[in-house]
Amino acid sequence: MKVLVMALAALLPVCSALHKPQVLRYLHTLVSADGELPEYYCAVMLEDVEIYHYDSNSERIVSRIPGVQTAVREQRFPVRVERVKADYMTVKENMLYMMKRRNITSGAHYGQVLSGCEVREDGTTDGHITVAFDGEDFLSFDKNDLRWISAAPEAQTLRRKLDNDRDMNQYWKQKLENDCLNRMEEYYQYSKSTFQRQSRPDVSVSYRRDVGGRALLSCLVTGFYPRPIEVTWTRDGNTVHEVESSGVLPNHDHTFQTVKQMELETGSAGEQGFSCLVEHSSLQGVLEVPWDGKTKKTPSGSTSWIPGRIILQASGIVVGILV
Repeated sequence: MKVLVMALAALLPVCSALHKPQVLRYLHTLVSADGELPEYYCAVMLEDVEIYHYDSNSERIVSRIPGVQTAVREQRFPVRVERVKADYMTVKENMLYMMKRRNITSGAHYGQVLSGCEVREDGTTDGHITVAFDGEDFLSFDKNDLRWISAAPEAQTLRRKLDNDRDMNQYWKQKLENDCLNRMEEYYQYSKSTFQRQSRPDVSVSYRRDVGGRALLSCLVTGFYPRPIEVTWTRDGNTVHEVESSGVLPNHDHTFQTVKQMELETGSAGEQGFSCLVEHSSLQGVLEVPWDGKTKKTPSGSTSWIPGRIILQASGIVVGILV
């Protein structure tokens, strides 16, 4: 076991404990039909964390981050409702213009605008604006040449309209190259505790049969933050490569989850030697959750859970801790 831990420590990347976000995104959505959904919704994301959202029904800036919500309430936050409403009107004006040119007068349609900026690993920056209509790319903004690029033939009319407004295009360039980066830093200062926190993952291993009759071992890892994580299935200390992954998905509480599952050969569900290994910056070592082949197999659709242990390596001594 000691050799296994030392090998994992050498092969698996070490996740950074502290991370400063480098990507800021604004997502605007406008719906043309009447209904329960708000006509306009805007969400602002600092990497994987929602800083705030606004909708046209409530007409309020709302955040689940205490520091941000307090600053909004005390009017110290760098964004005001008036500014968001102005963006709302800009998005709505362009969508109505586009619908008119395409002779669309009824029905449910929606437009989306995704904008933002990022700081690359080499220190350079970039900014972008992309417009979509009914789920398909429609327009994008070239901030260097101050022009719009159409992604569909129907976008040519709106593209020419936007290209002719040089003052507005210069404004968007300024927003992407300067204001967006300043906002990124301001938002980070208000939400720093959220990004610097460490949430330990909960890890469980289960055996089940899917609707196709396949026997699957699944490793559920949830409740962890920050996002970077390594989850590996092994058998007798050797990595299993034929593994299906859900990818890293968000939870409602600003943490993440992922599932790694592997298919067992017929008749091998009771065999021992399988383990799910997890490495995360909140852990002091590799978290191992073994599959005990002696555990009673469960019927189709049900799940069998077992505990795990954290393997620590300190001064050459391996210690098992029951989780």
